Amino acid sequence: MTYPNHIRRVLGRPILALQCLILLAWPVSLLCNPYLQQPLDLRYALAFAALLGTSAIMCLTKRFWQWRLFGFLSVLAAGAALRLELHDMGAASVDWMLPVAVTLCLGQSILFSYSRDYLLAMVATWAILLGWQDTLVTSSADLPLLIILVAAVTLIGVTLNRTFVTAMRTTHALKEGYRRLAETDALTGIPNRRALMADLQTAASAPQLLQFAMLDIDDFKQINDQHGHHVGDAVLQALATELLRLDPRCRVGRLGGEEFGLLFEGLSQAKANDLLQRLLQRVRGLQVDGVRFAFSAGLASLSPGGEVSDLLARADRALYAAKGSGKGVIRLDTAPAPAPAAASAIAVGDATMPSTSTV
Repeated sequence: MTYPNHIRRVLGRPILALQCLILLAWPVSLLCNPYLQQPLDLRYALAFAALLGTSAIMCLTKRFWQWRLFGFLSVLAAGAALRLELHDMGAASVDWMLPVAVTLCLGQSILFSYSRDYLLAMVATWAILLGWQDTLVTSSADLPLLIILVAAVTLIGVTLNRTFVTAMRTTHALKEGYRRLAETDALTGIPNRRALMADLQTAASAPQLLQFAMLDIDDFKQINDQHGHHVGDAVLQALATELLRLDPRCRVGRLGGEEFGLLFEGLSQAKANDLLQRLLQRVRGLQVDGVRFAFSAGLASLSPGGEVSDLLARADRALYAAKGSGKGVIRLDTAPAPAPAAASAIAVGDATMPSTSTV
């Protein structure tokens, strides 16, 4: 999960709840305010429309930069609405101006995931709420106290925001670290079965042709028995390295033991088979601690709308047929990829494509 997505997941509901609270509390404050000297007119309707509009767009938008932008604009709309109410309170606004400004500045400190956004919002809030006042303090002797208050609130708000942003980034980094750890094979360093199956499910949901291959190292048990498990581990690592070099459009993973999976997106079966044949030739040329090895593979296709479970079953059957045909063999599943409703009713046909040599 990207950091922006993490932010939206964590902050989306709290921000929405706060916006709903403001949309409810501000009209109530207008109805209960005994100091208002002007009737509720079109200005208030426009202010409420701005609050509602920015909140709604922020909630509905899909793009993160738009979510940030309208979050900032919703804060400005809230400041403008409160400024309008204070302006119509006459002399009583002097007593309420600072409490409202301080509450708004500190309250929004934990709702911004980027400190620069919060700084801009806070400066704008101070300017909106204090900039219109002819008299900010009752006497010139109080001006230093006002400056100290504004500076203190600003520093406290920035500190709160920085603490919150740091916690958000740390949490995201930890979650991503744990996710990568859970989806990475410890021995080979490539994705494990869980990660590859997740990629396969995601790829299958898109309207594209997929190829999936299952690879199995030939005579792997014999390698372990004759040369030791450390050599077997080195063989697994060597094959994983070659898989990563295969093709940028190929996603790989270790399915378990000596079995690996390869996912090809947007490639024909012939092209995927050609890549596998090249891979087999390169692997045959490897020598790991004096040991040469090869693999057998089964390759199956999935058309848009097909079932992943059927694809895996056909690739597994093709691999089983390849293992039964000898070593260093790539077997293709040549049956057309079935539709979801007919996946279990269509038979699987295989075509053997033996390599030029065996191990």
